Amino acid sequence: MKPSPQPGPARIIVTGGTFDKHYDAIKGELTFKDSHLPAILEQARVKVPVSIEVNQLIDSLQMTDEHRRRVLDACRAAPERSIVVVHGTDTMVETATLVGRAAVDKTIVFTGAMIPTRCRAPTRSSTWASRSPCRRRLPPAPTSP
Repeated sequence: MKPSPQPGPARIIVTGGTFDKHYDAIKGELTFKDSHLPAILEQARVKVPVSIEVNQLIDSLQMTDEHRRRVLDACRAAPERSIVVVHGTDTMVETATLVGRAAVDKTIVFTGAMIPTRCRAPTRSSTWASRSPCRRRLPPAPTSP
């Protein structure tokens, strides 16, 4: 059996969504403060080279066409050929459709969460641990001539 090739560097594009919300006890609501990704990647012991780009921190229900274009532009501009987009689940399909129709010549995976990461700390690294093997199994994006 041939060993799997080592994955190249990856970029994680953060858009917000439930994944990065935290409970603000003073306001009594879920809000955004910063991305939980650096701590999650450390806890999951992710060893592949990863760049984290905070594109925006917004609930996907508040996303406009301009917000979606920012995600597409970030995918196009990323030097990495493997991209994971962290996105709210309510309108993930709309953004993924825009990116897919643009035929960006890269492997792009969208993921999100139904429960805020801070509310499920004991299992949060399992989400990222499960994405890494998926990225390795996906065929590499075709290269442009």
